[in-house]
Amino acid sequence: EEGGTTITFQKDTDITHSFIYEDNTYTYTLDFLTPTAQANEIGYKNANNYSPIMILEYGGTKVMFTGDAEEEVEEELLSYYSQSLDVDILKVGHHGSTTSSSSAFLDRITPEYAVIQCGVNNTYAHPNQDTLVKLDADHTTIYRNDLNGEITLWISAFDQFHFELENEDCTQNSVGGETLYPKESKAISYLWNNLTPWYIEENQQTKKEYLVASVSYTHLTPADDLTRV
Repeated sequence: EEGGTTITFQKDTDITHSFIYEDNTYTYTLDFLTPTAQANEIGYKNANNYSPIMILEYGGTKVMFTGDAEEEVEEELLSYYSQSLDVDILKVGHHGSTTSSSSAFLDRITPEYAVIQCGVNNTYAHPNQDTLVKLDADHTTIYRNDLNGEITLWISAFDQFHFELENEDCTQNSVGGETLYPKESKAISYLWNNLTPWYIEENQQTKKEYLVASVSYTHLTPADDLTRV
């Protein structure tokens, strides 16, 4: 990625980073879960499956990022790990496509909230109704870029988090893209694949520091005067 930094690490690696904000030290961890095989054994036929599945943990809150990983990788993860994989928030795989988010996978990670990154009038009719039905059956609260606009996730260092939505109307969030928007319509936006960048901001009401992710189907907008992680 232009202007980015390349980090090489072994599989099953936890990357822990600490930062200082107003004389306080905060720590978050990225736990890379897939791929589980050795480098010379990895040979996915579908390029989407090279998306690593990872969990961000900060202040007791866990967020799972899945990129475009499909059911093949979800099955790999479930077979490899025997420990609990419960998370608070799931970035739904492959924009809510039927190729990801199997019932077995969702039953194992039990997310309380799900964020689906899908553009308005996207040509793939994401998210798919089947994916929404599975999330809804598990009583998962669903937020979507095509209906909620920019979605900002605030994570406190004190085991708290909350979402801010550009459009808080969630009445149609369990309705599939194919129902809302015909497949022949043209996509008008392209999406970022992860809830990044992260930065720190002090909530003026609570005076608590939050790790913030700003997600939009049009742009990412961290304020210039905030301390970036």
